[in-house]
Amino acid sequence: MLKRVINCIKYLVSQNLALRGHVEVLTACNDEKIGNFLSIIKLIAEYHPILRNHLSHAETDDGAVSYVASPTQNEFIGIIAENVRSKLLRSIKRNKHYGVMFKTTPDASHRDQMSQIIRHVDVDFVTTNVEVQESFSGLI
Repeated sequence: MLKRVINCIKYLVSQNLALRGHVEVLTACNDEKIGNFLSIIKLIAEYHPILRNHLSHAETDDGAVSYVASPTQNEFIGIIAENVRSKLLRSIKRNKHYGVMFKTTPDASHRDQMSQIIRHVDVDFVTTNVEVQESFSGLI
């Protein structure tokens, strides 16, 4: 069950799609504006009996752990982000050639947001393939 929840989060994040909508409760009707994450979870539950039972139990019991609440989504996103960051740093340390770029741009409230981008050379020593990659590291 947990693997399906994490895979849904990974899919939405990899597609740059928002997870949440205006209404974020499992008991929301289909015509309400629920987010992409709950929509996908409910869709999968239609075809997956274990997930369907888990969601129906979470809907009826307020104290039940559902793994689909917003704080849990944020925690999973944080864990996935740390995993990606660690993988990137391992690649940079292995290849040793990198550059760090900073760029600022004003946000909606006219405050400067500084982004950090790491450009590094990724060398596959088996296939002798050399590739320059650029990764967004975060906002400072």
